[in-house]
Amino acid sequence: MTVQLDYYLVDQQTGQKTKMNDTLSFGNIFKGSQSKLAFTIFNSGDTVAVSPKMEIQQYPTGGYTECYQWKKISLSENDGYGTKLSLPDIQPNSWLEGKDIIEEDFNNYPQVAGTKPDQSWMLWHQSDYAWEVYNGWLQHNVDSTDGRALWTELITAKDYDFYISMTVRDGVYAGVLLRDEGDSNTGYIVLIQAMAGYLGDVQENEGVIQVFDGKFTDGIENWELLYTSPSIGIRGTHDPWRIRLKGNRMDFWYGDTSLENPRWSFVDQEYRHAKASRPVILCHAGFGSILTYFDDIRQEVANQNGTIWVQNTVDSKTPVFSTQKTLLAIEYGGEL
Repeated sequence: MTVQLDYYLVDQQTGQKTKMNDTLSFGNIFKGSQSKLAFTIFNSGDTVAVSPKMEIQQYPTGGYTECYQWKKISLSENDGYGTKLSLPDIQPNSWLEGKDIIEEDFNNYPQVAGTKPDQSWMLWHQSDYAWEVYNGWLQHNVDSTDGRALWTELITAKDYDFYISMTVRDGVYAGVLLRDEGDSNTGYIVLIQAMAGYLGDVQENEGVIQVFDGKFTDGIENWELLYTSPSIGIRGTHDPWRIRLKGNRMDFWYGDTSLENPRWSFVDQEYRHAKASRPVILCHAGFGSILTYFDDIRQEVANQNGTIWVQNTVDSKTPVFSTQKTLLAIEYGGEL
């Protein structure tokens, strides 16, 4: 049972992978210039490489005391560079995972009341004015039926991370439909709940996360409640929410979605829904002046195209020349 990590240079134009001999070469670089190289990792062993970590270090021999300070690494070509990098687990006989990312912040729409979402959106409503984009967010106005909205640019997948910011007022709910059965209607109904009759001992200005199983158009009184979280705290405006869907497990973040560990989790032991689908935004019909707002939609889907970028920025005043060497060290915390 071993881990065997092999390294491949990635062509920046074609994406073609070429196996390396454990050496990356930037070729000839002039003082004051910058260059980037991309590579990836394949685990040809039969064991998981757990939590690999990479670090730029001074080469141990030869007196290369300056050049390692020119280099930084990142999983993104354009940002996030540093001298250390944490990688996801690398499964046996698998490439380093990357992410396909889809985002919508609604900032490209006109800031005019009554602007409707573009043709990439499928909307379910009664009133023609139930859904609009205004002030940089998707807004659901009071309607005679509960609302659904599907952004068709999202990726059809079984497992993914989904981020969304929401404003959920007292007396209503909003959330997403996950793993639907192909009808954008039946599946896991995952809500930020603010209806008093469903909050239990939680204060009315707070909220809970609830997971139901059912057909959305049948109404909440006909859904099966599977899970209720502790209080998420006082609901605010444009609160960030993150859901990680993997297998029969859902992990939840609310408020700070950058935390390493989720605040709450739910495991469906019966694994009721396992189909790949796109998340569908859901909301209560609303009443009076109660509107619901959505913003900062982001979906991250793992792929087998993870890429590590090495950026080399040569000091314009460096006195060194000729071949320079830097060590890129990698270690992993264990094997599964």
